[in-house]
Amino acid sequence: ALLLEWADGRPGEFWPVAWHRPAAEALGWAQAPFLTGRDLPAAGWLSRSFLREYSSEKPAPWELLDDDETWAHPVVSENFPPGLREAVQLVHASRERLYQISESLPRTLCHLDFWPKNLLRRADGKIVLLDWAFAGVGAIGEDPGNLVPDSVFDHFIPAAEMPDLEQAVFEGYLAGLREAGWDDDPGLVRLGMWSSAVKYDWLAAFTLSQVSQERQYRYGGGGEVDAGFKFRERSRALLFNAGWARQALDLADDLGL
Repeated sequence: ALLLEWADGRPGEFWPVAWHRPAAEALGWAQAPFLTGRDLPAAGWLSRSFLREYSSEKPAPWELLDDDETWAHPVVSENFPPGLREAVQLVHASRERLYQISESLPRTLCHLDFWPKNLLRRADGKIVLLDWAFAGVGAIGEDPGNLVPDSVFDHFIPAAEMPDLEQAVFEGYLAGLREAGWDDDPGLVRLGMWSSAVKYDWLAAFTLSQVSQERQYRYGGGGEVDAGFKFRERSRALLFNAGWARQALDLADDLGL
């Protein structure tokens, strides 16, 4: 039997950056037992290779990553930050290596759709996590690694606040892990978060395919949005995400993974 509970609270899409820390802490506390000896669930319906399957099955016009005409479009030249073209090309060229890095990390039970619309903060400060449809086995740091870019891709947090959001989420998640008894290398958490950048490899090509559209919408079609705002925010989030991928590659080499 499946017991569903009514939950009420402030939805994650309306949280300030600081509220993401306790959510990440609760996540770390919940995931730590599976990293310290508790057996992972054996249910056959749990996902096992979500990161690889999700990002590789997305239809994307990959040829646009190398298309000079697309990168010369006024929307691109006016809104995209310098260095983005080379950065997203690096992510795409490194996707298999990034999958391997993530898959080599310690495994835990993950939600795998850990983003603002699945989070509620109750009046007492407790965090509620909704929608477990993708739940399965994933890497340490994979869930918090999803929260940071996804919060910005959907315009819940400004791109300029991504460094602060990353720090709040990392510190909260690590604190939760520590509280629940996990005492291994924090670099593994960083690596799990950074290597998860490959999840949004497809989004760079998809974004390029939208620059010529007359009307622009929020990610997922949730309402019309100013084109300049959308592409400035999206492109800066993509550059930050690509920076994660580069850091993952470097750190994995340093750790011998």
